[in-house]
This record gives sequence, structure tokens and C-alpha cells, in this order.
Amino acid sequence: MSTGRITPSLLTVSGCDPFVVAWGAVVRETITLEIRIKRVYETPGAEDGIRVLVDRLWPRGLSKDRAEVDLRAKELAPSDHLRKRFHREGDSTAFRKEYRQEVDLKDLDNLLERVKPGPVTLLYASRNERENNAQVLMQLIQERI
Repeated sequence: MSTGRITPSLLTVSGCDPFVVAWGAVVRETITLEIRIKRVYETPGAEDGIRVLVDRLWPRGLSKDRAEVDLRAKELAPSDHLRKRFHREGDSTAFRKEYRQEVDLKDLDNLLERVKPGPVTLLYASRNERENNAQVLMQLIQERI
């Protein structure tokens, strides 16, 4: 399981759009969002917070009761074409690059709105703990906030 504490800088002012500039300075509000990454087959824990499945397909052989998934974010999962090619070829660099291009940032922002203030655990089914879509999503979230 990977964990990361993200301290994002959200550019907001109450009642105003992001990126508001006041007297030539950007107004910043700091929040903390704790994000974990966990294989969906691992036992759920109280520290998981909101459990979000970020795979397009339901994990094989896993009941919904046992998975304890709070949200499914199919829209943030890699396309079937990309997923199959990654499993066939194993080129993680190409996968990361193409997957980052596939992710709709509006969908990512919608997810962040639903899970804040956290904690949140991104769940994936892949056997590869180092190279998977949840790892890429966590990087995108870190860059986004």
C-alpha cells in the first residue's frame, strides 16, 4: 500500500472563482488531503477513509460486500485499448504518458470534490503494485491540487 500526504494549494476566495488575484497577490487557502493506494483485494481498514475503485472492470472473484467500495470512478480508468496494450506489452512509460492524456481533468476535479477532506484510498486490481493506473492518478492529483 502506498500512502502520501498532499498539502494542496487551492486558489479560492469565498464566493469567487479560482485564481482570484487580490491587490496583485494570489489568495491561497491550504488544505490537506490524505491519499492512499491499495490493491482492492487487500483487507479494508478503518484508515482507508473513502474507498474509490479506479478500474473500469469489477475485480474478478471479489464480492461487493468484501470489497467495501464507496465510489466507482470508471470514468477515470484507462480505456480498454490502453489497458490491454499495457498488459500485453508492459511498456509503463508509454502507458503513463497515454493514460495521463486520457484522463479528463473535469472528472478528476469532480472526484476530488466528492472525497474531500479525505482520507481517500484509490483502489486498483492489477497485480503490479508499482505500475498501475492508481499510481498515475495519485500523481495527477498531486499536480492538480
